[in-house]
Amino acid sequence: MKLKRNSPGILGVLVLAICIFFIVSSLTANAGETEEDLVRSVLKKYEAAAQKHDVDSIVQFSLDLSWPKQEQFKANVVQLDEKVYKFETISLERVEKDLYKATVLAETESLKETQMVVPVLNINGQWKVIVGQDVHDGNSQEASQTIKSAEFYKSHFTNQPNQ
Repeated sequence: MKLKRNSPGILGVLVLAICIFFIVSSLTANAGETEEDLVRSVLKKYEAAAQKHDVDSIVQFSLDLSWPKQEQFKANVVQLDEKVYKFETISLERVEKDLYKATVLAETESLKETQMVVPVLNINGQWKVIVGQDVHDGNSQEASQTIKSAEFYKSHFTNQPNQ
């Protein structure tokens, strides 16, 4: 039996089936990842970037309360010569929509191993580790343990002129 060139035939059906398989697979792959998984993932990526002093990745995965403009933040990270040994997530708690509280064990050249609370914010569809809160010195533990609202952080980072 002779096949016509214009008929879809078995090859056409096979190509269509493969395309459908990949589309469905990509849709269901992300469906299994919870919001908490995404937050944990950004915390791990931030830790890896900080340990390698990968400036672009640090800026990609975090925002700094001290330098809300990304250009300033990046310039200061470039100048920072602090070795990060540890930024390990101990616990994670959802505070409200778009905001988690991560308790981390942090250690740098100048900071002995310290437990601290770090906000993780979903801003413009991306999870970011919020750094720059006061690190307690033993007398002001409450200051570093306070997590503000998602609205506070979003306003802080989006209401900056020339950003």
